[in-house]
Amino acid sequence: MPVPINYSKTTYRRNAEGYYDPTAYGALTNYHKEMEIEKMEFCHGDLFQYEMANKNGEIKTALVVSSNSRRNDSYVNVIILTDEPKDGISVPITTNKGIMYADCGMISFALTYRFGEFLQSVKKIEMDKVDDGLLKALGLESRVVE
Repeated sequence: MPVPINYSKTTYRRNAEGYYDPTAYGALTNYHKEMEIEKMEFCHGDLFQYEMANKNGEIKTALVVSSNSRRNDSYVNVIILTDEPKDGISVPITTNKGIMYADCGMISFALTYRFGEFLQSVKKIEMDKVDDGLLKALGLESRVVE
């Protein structure tokens, strides 16, 4: 009689016959990530852990700068926070790890499946400074639109 498959994260490395099956494990892991991402909301001013694609899985802190309406897309716009201010427009952000810096000239897109744990929301006054920095980096002068 076949053993029922248990899809808990610790036991689905093996198939129903008990053999190690890395292909099925990878597929199920990706499926679980996709299901978790569908539940996630990416709001303007939120901090998340982010797995860097070109850095062998290095985890960084990402500040979401997309509007809330982009949460169902496959990517969001972010600024990866750094420990030291860089040349240009760096805005200090208070995080649970201490002060980190958002380089407003380094906005990029981030694939939603690489997002990890939600960390916190940034204070409104800090996010206003980031928004002003983004406008300066884009060569715009004011947030007021006529």
